[in-house]
Amino acid sequence: MTAIERAGDDGNPNTNPNPNWLPLPTKTAPDPSYLVAHSTISFAGAEVLKLYFGDQFAFDVACESLQGVKRHFTSFSAAAQEAGFPSLRPSTCLCGR
Repeated sequence: MTAIERAGDDGNPNTNPNPNWLPLPTKTAPDPSYLVAHSTISFAGAEVLKLYFGDQFAFDVACESLQGVKRHFTSFSAAAQEAGFPSLRPSTCLCGR
């Protein structure tokens, strides 16, 4: 996402750049299909991991944007299922629940 940071390069005298601007959360992907892609990639990744390790695999996920917050899953399918929910509520992640 660079439109705000590089607004001075767009040829429009009515826009001003802000080189310090960061999207919230700070790890937002520079892709307009990010919310849908997140779900798709999570499900695809879970399928690959299930092929190698089986579905019943316990693991924790630490959240980059919420320090100290962790999610615990007992299967790849459970994590993939929950990863699909951000499409319904933008700007949330597994850790924010």
